[in-house]
Amino acid sequence: MRDIKTHVANQKGFTLIELAVTSFVVVLALVGYVGATTFLQRHSESKFEESVAIQDANRVFEQMRQQASSGTFPGNVTGQFSDGAAVAAFNGLNLTNEAVTVSYADTTDNPLDVTVSVAWLNNQGVNMTKALRSYVTQRSS
Repeated sequence: MRDIKTHVANQKGFTLIELAVTSFVVVLALVGYVGATTFLQRHSESKFEESVAIQDANRVFEQMRQQASSGTFPGNVTGQFSDGAAVAAFNGLNLTNEAVTVSYADTTDNPLDVTVSVAWLNNQGVNMTKALRSYVTQRSS
């Protein structure tokens, strides 16, 4: 028993193995932190881009509703926003390679069943698409 107490009392500092294990644990924690931070940053960017796409689609719907307030409905809307055609004012405006298109279930319906699709290239180089569907009917001024 006395030999163990003397051995423990004479021990000073860390051994090389203890330092290696501690270093490994610290490096592992740092790698995990950096990986989690990178993942959260990419996820945040993705959600921001999706939010911008939704805002652009909603702006197209609002323009369509304003167009519906004058002229002969639904021709005044379908003439300004052609079925399957890109909305020029939004293409490439807010997102990389952004393309906003409008499509109708039937161009003669009242209300119009409209789908606005926004396609873009995200920060990782992946093609993304967000589509919103709504009804547009004639408004009185």
